[in-house]
Amino acid sequence: MLVMKQITLLLIGFITSFVITISSGWPTVNENNINVVSLNIENANTGQTIPSTMHGVIIETNINRDDDGGLYAEIIYNRAFQEKGRSLDGWSSFGQGSIALNTSQPLSSALPVHLKYSLIENSTSPSGFRNSGFYGINIQVQNYTARFFYRSLGEAYVADGQLSIGFSDSTGQITYGISKIDVSIAPADNWFPFSFTIPVFSNTSSAKNFFFIEFPPGSKGDFEFNLVSCFPPTYKDRVNGARMDIAQVFADLKPGYVRLPGGNDLEGPTILERFIWNNTIDLLENRPGRRGTWTGYNTEGFGLIELLTFVEDIGATPILAVYAGYSLDGKAVPQDELQPYIDEVIKELDFLTAYASNNSMGALREHLGRSEPFDIRYVEIGNEDFFAASSYSYRWPAFYNVLSQRYPNITFIATTTKSI
Repeated sequence: MLVMKQITLLLIGFITSFVITISSGWPTVNENNINVVSLNIENANTGQTIPSTMHGVIIETNINRDDDGGLYAEIIYNRAFQEKGRSLDGWSSFGQGSIALNTSQPLSSALPVHLKYSLIENSTSPSGFRNSGFYGINIQVQNYTARFFYRSLGEAYVADGQLSIGFSDSTGQITYGISKIDVSIAPADNWFPFSFTIPVFSNTSSAKNFFFIEFPPGSKGDFEFNLVSCFPPTYKDRVNGARMDIAQVFADLKPGYVRLPGGNDLEGPTILERFIWNNTIDLLENRPGRRGTWTGYNTEGFGLIELLTFVEDIGATPILAVYAGYSLDGKAVPQDELQPYIDEVIKELDFLTAYASNNSMGALREHLGRSEPFDIRYVEIGNEDFFAASSYSYRWPAFYNVLSQRYPNITFIATTTKSI
């Protein structure tokens, strides 16, 4: 009697399958009277095809600095001085000047705090300030794209009119790349934007490097800066895009779907600190950010448009999570106060899926540079609402009944089966 056993192994990471046939029987024994098993792998005889919806990833914004300091390619830490409430964390001065925070005549209502650099009269050495990056700065031979907003105050003076901006080691003695920027074109007492390229000409194995802004000897006075930003080349060359190496790991996984923007970061620490989609889509100087759910500060520079564009770039389908009236302090929006939050989601979905010709939100998306609607097939209402099942019993139908009627081609996903 011959016993046949067939086992199908599915390797999800490679989306392949094969059949292993193991045969054993009493007649096949060795000299020690031990059964012998033969193994035959038939690569051509494939098993069940795995649907793309069976494997995916989540971009859990903010957790372990998933976006700021992670997937988001920005290398400047605390670029708008919002970390730890309001602070100069990550910044330090060198030479004959000092740094402080200032709120007078801010760059925008979204970014109300800026750095003030004060330089002594008749400075005799190069002086300035620098940034340590999130976990240091890994310098490569390539071009970096930098920008900042600048303002000189009163009679402040930059010798020769030029600032030096670049990268150095921790001692400040070794420079890896530098650009000189003519700031004399900026009118005094007015914010002025500068964008430029920093070419790096040598590598270093150490990440203990700094981004610096330096004034030449002979400069004097008070100067202000905000939204000091610097990017290496990004994935697919996207402006304000994803870090190339981490993005490539995402792409190599070949996920069928990407769930975004979280997670607990969707809900936020409080209702006021939830993910508010329209705070994440404008120019960077108009994005206020919010307190991080897990750590630090959410700049939301890698906002809704950037997230969805990234999902497209890696060939995945987005599962969009929308705020459903519950936050991590345990508070839920009362049933009779839900309508504004439902309207918020309607505007978000119109912004993403409507055409500019017949919808004001679609026109806003086009104005911001994206003419074609996004392909939104799946929308998750809330996040992990088994923690708040008692309120989800009224929140789910309130959202679902309205949204499913307005968007019949979208599949809506509940985050718990309790009480619905």
